[in-house]
Amino acid sequence: MDAMNRLGVSFSGGVYKLADGSSFKSFDEAMVTAVNCPFDPDAEKKAKAEREKAIAERERAIAAIPVVSVSVLPPNARYKLIDLISFQSTLGTGFFSEFGSDISNIFGTEANMMNTKMSKSMSKCKAAMRTLAYDLGANAVIGVDFDFSTNTRDATTVAAQGTAVFIENIDEVFQK
Repeated sequence: MDAMNRLGVSFSGGVYKLADGSSFKSFDEAMVTAVNCPFDPDAEKKAKAEREKAIAERERAIAAIPVVSVSVLPPNARYKLIDLISFQSTLGTGFFSEFGSDISNIFGTEANMMNTKMSKSMSKCKAAMRTLAYDLGANAVIGVDFDFSTNTRDATTVAAQGTAVFIENIDEVFQK
């Protein structure tokens, strides 16, 4: 019984069950499988910690990807063009933003509420482009251009496009 406990094997209702959920009618099959696939009570915790570490590393790598408007890299840059990438963010302007913009128009002042929304949309586009670039194996996005448009339903769209590149000597090029 101690060996069964150590290996994570339980017996219930005529069936031997392993910690991973597999079940066997034969004691021998259960024990052979358990011995060949040892039970680790901390396996789930370890796997979760490894997943969290991998996610954190991915997020750090994505956040470090430069998204720049320059379309020509310095002559010392060793790079590979990967692909054109783009992202669009459409947001409703809302009554208060529209009203605030109308008042700003009347008095010739800046529409801060609308500027804040546009800035958030640009940030969202840049973040999405970083993720797209990372998923393509790029470590930078160059030649980025933002386009702004409004439609008849009081919505504003920010569209961004750029070129995903892998720069072999990125620290030299961006002097990090």
